[in-house]
Amino acid sequence: MISLVHITSASNALKIISSRCYRSFNNYGGYDGGMNFLGSLGEYQNTQPRARGAKIHFVWEGEVSSPVPFDEYGCDKPNLLYDFNGSGEHYLNNDPRYFLPYRSEGLKVQYIEFDNDEVFLEGWVQFKKGLAQLFYNKGLFKKYLRVAAFRYREKLEEDAATGNIKISIQRG
Repeated sequence: MISLVHITSASNALKIISSRCYRSFNNYGGYDGGMNFLGSLGEYQNTQPRARGAKIHFVWEGEVSSPVPFDEYGCDKPNLLYDFNGSGEHYLNNDPRYFLPYRSEGLKVQYIEFDNDEVFLEGWVQFKKGLAQLFYNKGLFKKYLRVAAFRYREKLEEDAATGNIKISIQRG
């Protein structure tokens, strides 16, 4: 069992968890044709998530590759977690990470960490869209929106604690 962390925006984190699916448009079979996770060495200068504000903590109970060099390609076997020095024990790599390719399933959410409550609230509003976003942007019903957002967060945290939220990784 390996603990993994994926950095993304608050709205993306909520979308991933509510849809039970991580989607990316990166090239299939390419270097980023799936989902990346921080390794045991943490963030490096070259670690460049496109979005920030949340960290989704996962558990992977499936198969893990032997450590692979940073320039290894063709790492696209579903349900095999690739160790691009995510374990921090083998190859020099300016972007040490773990990688799970498209068509993988069974990634368990442990919990979600938001940078702060305001980041969560803004992310929730972006995730909900529609009237919630309109009211928030206009400064209307602030208390109602805050209560609704934090109820949603509480339910999400309860669901994650059960270990029943599993994510698949898909292209598109």
